[in-house]
Amino acid sequence: MKHIIILLVATTIASANVRRPDRLRPPYGANRYGSAPPSSFTYGFSAPISLGTTALGDIESAELGGLWVGPVVRRDSFDILGGISLRRLQFSTPIAAPIPNTLQSVAGVIGAQGRWGDKWRARIEALPGLYSDFSDLSGDDFNTPVLIEGAYRVNDSLEVGIRANVDPFRNNTFVATPGVSWLISDLWKLELWFPRPQIEYILNDRVTLFGGGSVSGGSFRVAENFGAALGRPTLNGEKVDYREVRAGIGARVDIAPNTLAEIAGGWVFDRRFEFHERNLTLNGDGAPYIQFSIGAVF
Repeated sequence: MKHIIILLVATTIASANVRRPDRLRPPYGANRYGSAPPSSFTYGFSAPISLGTTALGDIESAELGGLWVGPVVRRDSFDILGGISLRRLQFSTPIAAPIPNTLQSVAGVIGAQGRWGDKWRARIEALPGLYSDFSDLSGDDFNTPVLIEGAYRVNDSLEVGIRANVDPFRNNTFVATPGVSWLISDLWKLELWFPRPQIEYILNDRVTLFGGGSVSGGSFRVAENFGAALGRPTLNGEKVDYREVRAGIGARVDIAPNTLAEIAGGWVFDRRFEFHERNLTLNGDGAPYIQFSIGAVF
Protein backbone atom coordinates (compact mmCIF):
# COMPACT_ATOMS: atom_id res chain seq x y z
CA MET A 1 0.00 0.00 0.00
CA LYS A 2 2.90 2.40 0.72
CA HIS A 3 4.20 1.99 -2.84
CA ILE A 4 0.71 2.54 -4.25
CA ILE A 5 0.31 5.83 -2.36
CA ILE A 6 3.76 7.07 -3.46
CA LEU A 7 3.09 6.33 -7.12
CA LEU A 8 -0.37 7.90 -7.07
CA VAL A 9 0.97 11.09 -5.50
CA ALA A 10 3.95 11.26 -7.88
CA THR A 11 1.89 10.84 -11.03
CA THR A 12 -0.70 13.32 -9.77
CA ILE A 13 1.96 16.02 -9.35
CA ALA A 14 3.57 15.18 -12.69
CA SER A 15 0.39 15.04 -14.78
CA ALA A 16 0.47 18.47 -16.40
CA ASN A 17 -1.95 18.60 -19.31
CA VAL A 18 -3.20 22.01 -20.39
CA ARG A 19 -6.82 22.80 -19.49
CA ARG A 20 -8.62 24.25 -22.48
CA PRO A 21 -11.96 26.04 -22.30
CA ASP A 22 -13.85 23.93 -24.85
CA ARG A 23 -16.23 21.43 -23.30
CA LEU A 24 -15.29 18.64 -25.70
CA ARG A 25 -11.92 18.41 -23.97
CA PRO A 26 -11.62 15.36 -21.68
CA PRO A 27 -11.45 16.24 -17.96
CA TYR A 28 -7.72 15.52 -17.61
CA GLY A 29 -6.65 17.32 -20.76
CA ALA A 30 -5.74 16.13 -24.23
CA ASN A 31 -4.46 12.66 -23.44
CA ARG A 32 -5.00 9.41 -25.30
CA TYR A 33 -7.07 7.86 -22.53
CA GLY A 34 -9.92 10.28 -23.02
CA SER A 35 -11.75 10.52 -19.71
CA ALA A 36 -9.37 8.15 -17.88
CA PRO A 37 -7.23 9.66 -15.09
CA PRO A 38 -3.42 9.47 -15.24
CA SER A 39 -3.11 7.43 -12.04
CA SER A 40 -5.43 4.80 -10.62
CA PHE A 41 -5.72 1.71 -8.43
CA THR A 42 -8.23 -1.03 -9.28
CA TYR A 43 -9.07 -4.10 -7.22
CA GLY A 44 -10.96 -7.03 -8.74
CA PHE A 45 -12.56 -9.32 -6.17
CA SER A 46 -12.05 -13.08 -6.03
CA ALA A 47 -13.73 -15.33 -8.59
CA PRO A 48 -13.12 -18.82 -10.04
CA ILE A 49 -10.85 -19.29 -13.03
CA SER A 50 -10.63 -22.33 -15.27
CA LEU A 51 -8.63 -23.87 -18.11
CA GLY A 52 -11.25 -25.28 -20.45
CA THR A 53 -13.51 -27.39 -18.23
CA THR A 54 -10.87 -27.73 -15.49
CA ALA A 55 -11.44 -25.51 -12.46
CA LEU A 56 -8.15 -24.13 -11.14
CA GLY A 57 -9.33 -22.21 -8.08
CA ASP A 58 -10.08 -18.58 -7.33
CA ILE A 59 -8.18 -15.49 -8.45
CA GLU A 60 -8.29 -11.82 -7.50
CA SER A 61 -6.48 -8.94 -9.19
CA ALA A 62 -5.01 -5.56 -8.36
CA GLU A 63 -3.89 -3.03 -10.95
CA LEU A 64 -1.81 0.09 -10.33
CA GLY A 65 -1.11 2.52 -13.15
CA GLY A 66 0.74 5.81 -13.40
CA LEU A 67 1.19 7.97 -16.51
CA TRP A 68 2.78 11.29 -17.35
CA VAL A 69 2.82 12.64 -20.89
CA GLY A 70 3.51 16.24 -21.82
CA PRO A 71 4.99 18.48 -24.51
CA VAL A 72 8.79 18.75 -24.44
CA VAL A 73 9.00 20.85 -27.61
CA ARG A 74 6.25 23.24 -28.70
CA ARG A 75 5.62 24.55 -32.19
CA ASP A 76 2.77 26.57 -33.67
CA SER A 77 0.90 23.57 -35.07
CA PHE A 78 2.37 20.59 -33.23
CA ASP A 79 4.11 19.44 -30.04
CA ILE A 80 6.79 16.83 -29.47
CA LEU A 81 5.75 14.65 -26.53
CA GLY A 82 7.69 12.82 -23.87
CA GLY A 83 6.83 10.98 -20.70
CA ILE A 84 6.74 7.75 -18.75
CA SER A 85 4.21 4.97 -18.21
CA LEU A 86 4.27 2.57 -15.23
CA ARG A 87 1.89 -0.33 -14.66
CA ARG A 88 1.69 -3.29 -12.32
CA LEU A 89 -0.85 -6.12 -12.34
CA GLN A 90 -0.85 -8.34 -9.26
CA PHE A 91 -2.72 -11.64 -8.96
CA SER A 92 -3.51 -14.10 -6.19
CA THR A 93 -2.52 -17.21 -8.10
CA PRO A 94 -4.07 -20.63 -7.41
CA ILE A 95 -1.49 -23.35 -6.75
CA ALA A 96 -0.11 -24.92 -9.97
CA ALA A 97 -2.21 -22.61 -12.18
CA PRO A 98 -0.23 -21.29 -15.20
CA ILE A 99 -0.74 -17.68 -14.13
CA PRO A 100 2.09 -15.23 -13.31
CA ASN A 101 1.96 -13.53 -9.92
CA THR A 102 2.69 -10.16 -11.50
CA LEU A 103 2.75 -8.54 -14.93
CA GLN A 104 4.48 -5.18 -15.18
CA SER A 105 5.61 -2.55 -17.64
CA VAL A 106 8.07 0.30 -17.39
CA ALA A 107 8.07 2.35 -20.57
CA GLY A 108 8.99 5.72 -21.94
CA VAL A 109 6.61 7.74 -24.08
CA ILE A 110 7.80 9.39 -27.31
CA GLY A 111 5.35 11.04 -29.65
CA ALA A 112 3.82 14.07 -31.29
CA GLN A 113 0.44 15.77 -31.44
CA GLY A 114 -0.89 18.41 -33.79
CA ARG A 115 -3.94 20.52 -34.57
CA TRP A 116 -4.84 21.96 -37.93
CA GLY A 117 -7.32 24.80 -37.77
CA ASP A 118 -10.34 24.30 -35.54
CA LYS A 119 -11.32 20.95 -37.05
CA TRP A 120 -8.51 18.39 -37.18
CA ARG A 121 -6.22 16.89 -34.57
CA ALA A 122 -3.90 13.89 -34.51
CA ARG A 123 -1.60 12.16 -32.04
CA ILE A 124 0.96 9.37 -32.20
CA GLU A 125 2.89 7.80 -29.34
CA ALA A 126 5.39 4.97 -29.05
CA LEU A 127 5.93 3.32 -25.66
CA PRO A 128 9.31 1.53 -25.76
CA GLY A 129 10.04 -0.40 -22.59
CA LEU A 130 9.96 -3.67 -20.68
CA TYR A 131 6.73 -5.70 -20.61
CA SER A 132 7.32 -8.71 -18.42
CA ASP A 133 6.63 -10.59 -15.21
CA PHE A 134 9.98 -9.09 -14.08
CA SER A 135 11.24 -12.48 -12.88
CA ASP A 136 14.29 -12.60 -15.17
CA LEU A 137 14.57 -9.49 -17.31
CA SER A 138 16.22 -9.75 -20.72
CA GLY A 139 16.13 -8.12 -24.12
CA ASP A 140 13.26 -10.43 -25.07
CA ASP A 141 11.04 -8.46 -22.69
CA PHE A 142 11.51 -5.27 -24.73
CA ASN A 143 8.48 -4.15 -26.72
CA THR A 144 7.26 -0.96 -28.40
CA PRO A 145 3.47 -0.58 -28.61
CA VAL A 146 2.28 2.35 -30.72
CA LEU A 147 -0.89 4.41 -30.28
CA ILE A 148 -2.38 6.57 -33.05
CA GLU A 149 -5.40 8.84 -32.78
CA GLY A 150 -7.06 11.20 -35.24
CA ALA A 151 -10.26 13.23 -34.86
CA TYR A 152 -12.43 15.72 -36.74
CA ARG A 153 -14.53 18.33 -34.95
CA VAL A 154 -17.89 18.49 -36.70
CA ASN A 155 -19.10 21.40 -34.56
CA ASP A 156 -18.81 22.69 -30.99
CA SER A 157 -20.85 19.75 -29.71
CA LEU A 158 -19.53 16.82 -31.72
CA GLU A 159 -16.14 15.29 -32.50
CA VAL A 160 -15.58 11.98 -34.31
CA GLY A 161 -12.40 10.04 -34.93
CA ILE A 162 -10.49 6.79 -34.76
CA ARG A 163 -7.90 5.28 -32.42
CA ALA A 164 -5.50 2.53 -33.43
CA ASN A 165 -3.13 0.44 -31.34
CA VAL A 166 -0.22 -1.65 -32.61
CA ASP A 167 1.35 -4.13 -30.18
CA PRO A 168 3.88 -6.67 -31.52
CA PHE A 169 3.44 -8.87 -28.42
CA ARG A 170 -0.34 -9.15 -28.73
CA ASN A 171 -2.22 -11.88 -30.58
CA ASN A 172 -4.15 -9.26 -32.58
CA THR A 173 -1.25 -6.99 -33.40
CA PHE A 174 -3.39 -4.20 -34.87
CA VAL A 175 -6.64 -2.98 -33.28
CA ALA A 176 -8.61 0.08 -34.42
CA THR A 177 -11.78 1.51 -32.88
CA PRO A 178 -13.96 4.54 -33.71
CA GLY A 179 -14.45 7.37 -31.23
CA VAL A 180 -17.12 9.98 -30.53
CA SER A 181 -17.35 12.92 -28.14
CA TRP A 182 -20.85 14.38 -28.10
CA LEU A 183 -22.28 17.13 -25.91
CA ILE A 184 -25.90 16.02 -25.81
CA SER A 185 -26.92 18.96 -23.60
CA ASP A 186 -25.55 21.20 -20.87
CA LEU A 187 -25.85 18.25 -18.46
CA TRP A 188 -25.11 15.15 -20.56
CA LYS A 189 -22.02 14.10 -22.51
CA LEU A 190 -21.02 10.95 -24.38
CA GLU A 191 -17.32 9.96 -24.39
CA LEU A 192 -17.29 6.86 -26.60
CA TRP A 193 -13.53 6.35 -26.86
CA PHE A 194 -11.76 3.05 -26.30
CA PRO A 195 -10.67 1.83 -23.78
CA ARG A 196 -13.13 3.72 -21.55
CA PRO A 197 -16.42 4.56 -23.28
CA GLN A 198 -18.91 6.21 -20.97
CA ILE A 199 -21.77 8.65 -20.54
CA GLU A 200 -21.43 11.56 -18.13
CA TYR A 201 -23.95 13.60 -16.15
CA ILE A 202 -22.83 16.96 -14.72
CA LEU A 203 -24.39 17.08 -11.28
CA ASN A 204 -22.91 20.48 -10.38
CA ASP A 205 -19.74 22.54 -10.85
CA ARG A 206 -17.68 20.09 -8.78
CA VAL A 207 -19.25 16.67 -9.30
CA THR A 208 -19.76 14.61 -12.46
CA LEU A 209 -21.42 11.21 -12.43
CA PHE A 210 -20.56 8.64 -15.09
CA GLY A 211 -21.29 5.11 -16.22
CA GLY A 212 -19.92 2.85 -18.91
CA GLY A 213 -17.32 0.24 -19.68
CA SER A 214 -13.57 -0.13 -19.66
CA VAL A 215 -11.01 -2.57 -21.01
CA SER A 216 -7.72 -3.10 -19.22
CA GLY A 217 -4.78 -5.44 -19.48
CA GLY A 218 -1.87 -5.77 -21.88
CA SER A 219 0.65 -8.13 -23.42
CA PHE A 220 3.77 -9.33 -21.62
CA ARG A 221 6.48 -12.00 -21.71
CA VAL A 222 6.86 -14.46 -18.83
CA ALA A 223 10.11 -15.82 -17.40
CA GLU A 224 12.24 -18.43 -19.15
CA ASN A 225 11.49 -20.95 -16.37
CA PHE A 226 7.84 -19.97 -15.88
CA GLY A 227 6.32 -23.07 -17.46
CA ALA A 228 8.92 -25.56 -16.20
CA ALA A 229 8.13 -24.65 -12.60
CA LEU A 230 4.47 -25.57 -13.26
CA GLY A 231 5.05 -28.72 -15.28
CA ARG A 232 4.30 -26.88 -18.54
CA PRO A 233 7.72 -26.26 -20.13
CA THR A 234 6.13 -25.15 -23.42
CA LEU A 235 5.15 -21.92 -21.64
CA ASN A 236 8.74 -20.96 -20.85
CA GLY A 237 9.42 -17.41 -22.05
CA GLU A 238 6.06 -17.17 -23.83
CA LYS A 239 3.98 -14.06 -24.45
CA VAL A 240 0.72 -13.73 -22.55
CA ASP A 241 -2.24 -11.42 -23.23
CA TYR A 242 -4.22 -10.38 -20.14
CA ARG A 243 -7.63 -8.73 -20.40
CA GLU A 244 -10.29 -7.42 -18.05
CA VAL A 245 -13.59 -6.11 -19.42
CA ARG A 246 -15.54 -4.06 -16.87
CA ALA A 247 -18.78 -2.11 -16.60
CA GLY A 248 -19.59 0.24 -13.76
CA ILE A 249 -20.61 3.62 -12.43
CA GLY A 250 -18.74 6.30 -10.55
CA ALA A 251 -18.24 9.93 -9.61
CA ARG A 252 -15.54 12.48 -10.46
CA VAL A 253 -15.00 15.29 -7.95
CA ASP A 254 -12.96 18.50 -7.90
CA ILE A 255 -11.20 17.96 -4.58
CA ALA A 256 -8.79 20.89 -4.86
CA PRO A 257 -7.78 23.51 -7.43
CA ASN A 258 -6.73 21.65 -10.61
CA THR A 259 -7.11 18.25 -8.93
CA LEU A 260 -9.76 15.65 -9.70
CA ALA A 261 -10.48 12.40 -7.87
CA GLU A 262 -12.69 9.48 -8.86
CA ILE A 263 -14.28 6.49 -7.24
CA ALA A 264 -15.97 3.83 -9.34
CA GLY A 265 -17.23 0.30 -9.01
CA GLY A 266 -19.04 -2.36 -10.93
CA TRP A 267 -18.56 -5.80 -12.43
CA VAL A 268 -15.68 -7.53 -14.22
CA PHE A 269 -17.40 -9.45 -17.02
CA ASP A 270 -14.29 -11.05 -18.51
CA ARG A 271 -10.94 -11.88 -16.89
CA ARG A 272 -8.69 -13.78 -19.26
CA PHE A 273 -5.10 -14.96 -19.73
CA GLU A 274 -4.17 -16.09 -23.24
CA PHE A 275 -0.88 -17.71 -24.22
CA HIS A 276 -1.80 -17.28 -27.86
CA GLU A 277 1.29 -18.91 -29.35
CA ARG A 278 0.48 -22.10 -27.40
CA ASN A 279 -3.30 -21.91 -27.86
CA LEU A 280 -3.86 -21.94 -24.09
CA THR A 281 -6.55 -19.70 -22.57
CA LEU A 282 -7.65 -19.33 -18.95
CA ASN A 283 -11.08 -17.79 -18.34
CA GLY A 284 -12.25 -16.21 -15.10
CA ASP A 285 -15.83 -15.84 -13.88
CA GLY A 286 -17.40 -12.46 -13.22
CA ALA A 287 -16.51 -10.50 -10.09
CA PRO A 288 -17.08 -7.07 -8.54
CA TYR A 289 -14.39 -4.39 -8.78
CA ILE A 290 -13.66 -1.03 -7.21
CA GLN A 291 -11.39 1.72 -8.53
CA PHE A 292 -9.79 4.81 -7.02
CA SER A 293 -8.22 7.43 -9.27
CA ILE A 294 -6.66 10.86 -9.06
CA GLY A 295 -5.23 13.34 -11.51
CA ALA A 296 -3.98 16.91 -11.74
CA VAL A 297 -5.15 19.32 -14.45
CA PHE A 298 -3.29 22.51 -15.37
